Amino acid sequence: MNKLAVILSLCFILDRTHAQSNLSFQHLNTANGLSYIGATNMCTDQRGNVWIATGNGLNMFNGKTVEKYFASEHPEMQNSNVLQVLCDSNNNIWVLTVNGYVSVLDKYRQFHRVSLYDSNQFVKTLRMLKRENSTICLYTAKGNYTYNNTSPINRDSIDRAQFSFLPIRGFHQLSLQGRSQVFNYDENHYLLVHREAFIKVSFKTNTVERKYMFPDCRALIKWNENELMVFDQKAKEPKVINLVTEEVSLPFKNSKDQFGKMITGNFLVAEKISASKYLFGIEASGVYIYDVLSGNVFNYRHSFSDPASIA
Repeated sequence: MNKLAVILSLCFILDRTHAQSNLSFQHLNTANGLSYIGATNMCTDQRGNVWIATGNGLNMFNGKTVEKYFASEHPEMQNSNVLQVLCDSNNNIWVLTVNGYVSVLDKYRQFHRVSLYDSNQFVKTLRMLKRENSTICLYTAKGNYTYNNTSPINRDSIDRAQFSFLPIRGFHQLSLQGRSQVFNYDENHYLLVHREAFIKVSFKTNTVERKYMFPDCRALIKWNENELMVFDQKAKEPKVINLVTEEVSLPFKNSKDQFGKMITGNFLVAEKISASKYLFGIEASGVYIYDVLSGNVFNYRHSFSDPASIA
């Protein structure tokens, strides 16, 4: 995602407070405080601060300044190459770094190490997911560890006793090949997206509920009820799949932006920014905002004459 991730997060905030015609972009890079330009993930806490995971440090942007956190100063992180950040219901920031290390930054901005061991062997976290009520679930090769403690953290480290473990059921017999994209579909389900198919898994039982034979897809965002938008990497177009009927629709077929140009390109990320608006990041094409009610699509790119456009 790199620099595009920062652009999307800031646009997400700005769109909530500005009319469409007044939408502007605030640049955030190493020149004005970011620890590293390679951003990988972000989240927003309950106070509106944006937390940005980068290849060298965790960053918190409050709208004016950037605070930076490194493993050299906070050894609980164990690595400064941050892959993912999530905010839970208690406003704790969960941090995933390379090699599967997880730490938690509580609301008082104190770090706590998460120590998951099975038979004295360290268990690597591959992805962090959100269940109902913003409960954090750690996805690992062995299964899922769901955090049980809803009270404030009052210990230096968080161990396995604070988690409920469930192995994934019904997966191995599917014989899916290659690494999967772990996608947080909603509060009740997550998806494992493989090259030849993807599967829907229940958080509650950690059981595979259904297999979908749609190859070469990248999951983008939950669309309407029971729908998933994906980017078909072979056909080079976004599609919406109904997860009940498996019917497929093409939401942007023949759609044009405000300049009369077709909506094409490699869809990288998607975010719902209001009840009727979605934001899409498309490789080499900037940012698109799609208004579901009007059907209008607006494209934003960098203009050398406008410093408030995308960099």
